[in-house]
Amino acid sequence: MTTRIEPRELIESLNARLDDKRLVLFLDYDGTLSHIVEHPDHAVLDEATRRGLSRAAARHPVYVISGRDLNDVRGRVAVETIDYVGSHGFQMPEAVPGIDPESLDEAVHELGLAANELEQWLDYIDGIVIERKKYSFALHYRMADRDDLKQIHAAAADVLERYGSVTSKRGKQVIEFVPDIPWDKGLCLQALLARLEGEAGGGRTLFPVYIGDDVTDEDAFRVLDPATGISVVVAEDERQSSAEFRLGDVTAVREFLEQLA
Repeated sequence: MTTRIEPRELIESLNARLDDKRLVLFLDYDGTLSHIVEHPDHAVLDEATRRGLSRAAARHPVYVISGRDLNDVRGRVAVETIDYVGSHGFQMPEAVPGIDPESLDEAVHELGLAANELEQWLDYIDGIVIERKKYSFALHYRMADRDDLKQIHAAAADVLERYGSVTSKRGKQVIEFVPDIPWDKGLCLQALLARLEGEAGGGRTLFPVYIGDDVTDEDAFRVLDPATGISVVVAEDERQSSAEFRLGDVTAVREFLEQLA
């Protein structure tokens, strides 16, 4: 059961569990650090949140794990002391472990073909945005008319049926097309923690906190045990989630960062 919590209470819960462990902070971007907007290009980070991230990163390792392309999210956050992961974990600081490069290349090729086809098929529908990334692409339909949704989802399903190297993840009025390879934000989180533990060389135990708002973040929530970490979904209303806690909105995330720093 996910519990609604205020930023101050989240800090208190974190302090009660942290002891001598080393805090590592992981955050999504859209809907977590920045507000959800109609067009993905308009999702900007406010300066107060940027300052909070910068101050937090001066004391703790901080990662932003986004569905956006790596260069895109790095440019939007623009804090040099943070590590960034793009394309739902496919763009990591190091090579993705255990993935065959040829399979990934084939999937990227088919992703390009699928994006081209969707652009042609849905060209007549207003309000469609196809956001291309290195290892994925997103079909945004937030601005589309509700009468067109059936056609949009039918086109997406047809593409998925014909391109075997491609699969999809549903988000907030967006369909993310990604390589059909067993990799997600949860596996990415585990890989990053393993790397940090290796670098620590037997030092303090890590205590991860993951904050996200979308369906793709649920993979990360599921790998965190309340005894060894904290998972937080960002949502105004109560919803089904694997996260332990719920912050109400982006403003609450900013307040948490300010209080953490």
